[in-house]
Amino acid sequence: MANKEADTEWGRAIEKPVVPEKDGRQSNTADETVDIAIVGGGLVGLAVAIGLLKKIPHLNIKIYERAPELRSQSQGILAIQPNGMNALKTIDPEIPERICEVGCERHTRTITNINADGSVKETVLDTKIDSVGKHGQASVGITWHNCQQVLASLVPMKEENIITSRSLSYFVEQNDSVLLFFENGSVVKTKILLACDGVFSAVRRQLYPNDSPIYFGQLNWGTVIKSHMLPPNLHQKNGVHYFQNRGDPIWMSMLNDGGSGYTFWQFRVSGDPKHSKELSGNNGRGGLGLPGVKEKLVRIARESCETVANAIEAIPEETIFERSIVGRSSLPTWLSPGGKVALVGDSAHGMHPNIAQGANSTFESAAAIVKALCEEKDSFISALNSYEKARKPRADLVQQFANALGVSQASGKIVFHETAEMMDWIRSGQDPIKNPPPKDVTDILGHFDPLESNGVSRLWS
Repeated sequence: MANKEADTEWGRAIEKPVVPEKDGRQSNTADETVDIAIVGGGLVGLAVAIGLLKKIPHLNIKIYERAPELRSQSQGILAIQPNGMNALKTIDPEIPERICEVGCERHTRTITNINADGSVKETVLDTKIDSVGKHGQASVGITWHNCQQVLASLVPMKEENIITSRSLSYFVEQNDSVLLFFENGSVVKTKILLACDGVFSAVRRQLYPNDSPIYFGQLNWGTVIKSHMLPPNLHQKNGVHYFQNRGDPIWMSMLNDGGSGYTFWQFRVSGDPKHSKELSGNNGRGGLGLPGVKEKLVRIARESCETVANAIEAIPEETIFERSIVGRSSLPTWLSPGGKVALVGDSAHGMHPNIAQGANSTFESAAAIVKALCEEKDSFISALNSYEKARKPRADLVQQFANALGVSQASGKIVFHETAEMMDWIRSGQDPIKNPPPKDVTDILGHFDPLESNGVSRLWS
């Protein structure tokens, strides 16, 4: 059954933020006082909590998560690349060890290109040798919910420190603290607020009320299923298989081993945004298990690729999640005017998912803020400034690069003629000040605006 719009990502993105002055609640009382409040119990919030609670154990640190419980299933997967794994290792060496146990190393990448004339070319790459040779380790695939469970298991005293069913309405920054007002009526007083609440961040929305996610004119359908549900020849053991159709409509699909007996499937339509919307089960607004979507996707895939069509046939429709592909623009600052609120992860630098750096970039930000707070624990405001100064230049570059390639994928427009060197620079985790990225890329990014491309727009204005 289709979700109500208010319950979808799109619905949360277009809802108006609460105006504190009109809320009517008292702003001088609190039900709870903490040193550091983390809003968002997703991957970045949990990673930050692990680092801070283990390295500064005397502080009172709490995570406030809007969902009633952490996920036991999901429709997404992470490709944790060397830069992401190295960032997690600096937070807690046990994190990458546990992720490798639950997920799986990515050894091969198969690419099947289906040209407009019907001709097919297939390429198989040994990604483990390439990744280990260049960066010292392989990429690891893991389902989103398994990664969240791994991280949650490493949060000290998680039952006390992860508070669920807490959806933030707004915050009020005071001279010496920040007051958090939640939808259930509770109020928390904190010295600093770390906004780890994702690309549709309520905190970012309050800091930048006229800022809107960038919609790339693409719709995406995906799910995570048990690998045995697929036809035997379609399971990608320790690998990923990309299918790229250059005909009409332009689409890409993938089958990706997620470890622990799971496979991630995805189907994304590009080109004409109107055509994508026609395929939607909810007028482009997204949702889980939308009736009729599976039949439409099978029909499109079968026109050019029986393999993808057979994979979709094997997937229960109620597990297919539809979402719009969105990203964020770079911001002038990630900090609040009073310096006690900081955006972390996707709330700061959400990006188009095509280069699989979203989660990796959030882990880098988690490591950076943990480092800054540990080094300057006597001055939280100074630490947040150090975090932004150290982290923002690289994060902005990766975000802008991903969004530019997202435009290329969505429209077919060639933005960069060569991307391998830039991807190596990203995966190696290099600092743009000490080791600048390729100049031909930064020259293009310096004047590239995704919103000037056809089919790309704001979700709202």
